[in-house]
Amino acid sequence: MIKLAYKEYPYKMSLGAKKQFDSATGLDLWNVLLKYINSWRSSEGLDTFKRLELLTGVCTTLQASELFHALIKVENSCISLTEIQDAMESVGGRPIQDDDEWCKPWPLVLVNLAYDIDAEYVSQLSKLRELNTKKKVVTSEQ
Repeated sequence: MIKLAYKEYPYKMSLGAKKQFDSATGLDLWNVLLKYINSWRSSEGLDTFKRLELLTGVCTTLQASELFHALIKVENSCISLTEIQDAMESVGGRPIQDDDEWCKPWPLVLVNLAYDIDAEYVSQLSKLRELNTKKKVVTSEQ
């Protein structure tokens, strides 16, 4: 779930989401997510504002809204880009004293999303590997 401005949005990484994001921004969705992961990792030890500066340098707020929207639209086509942009504007790009999981700055939401999608890919590959290993065993026994 993507949590923006006290609302949960189900999402899904798909080829359609990748195409929508590419068409809207000219950027590769997976590459942007990897850049968020790498920016987060490489900024460890820096203060929060410096880390956020590095994260927002990966893509613009409008490009990030397109990313969120492309992923969310797969699960709920009724969610508009404007709704996502409004939610991002509400939480902003900097932390506030009352930050909780529902009103994190959008760059931190995007970092969490990038890690979640990466973990999902790893899980999917493990399942695929296991399935193919079982198929090989069955085939070789026949």
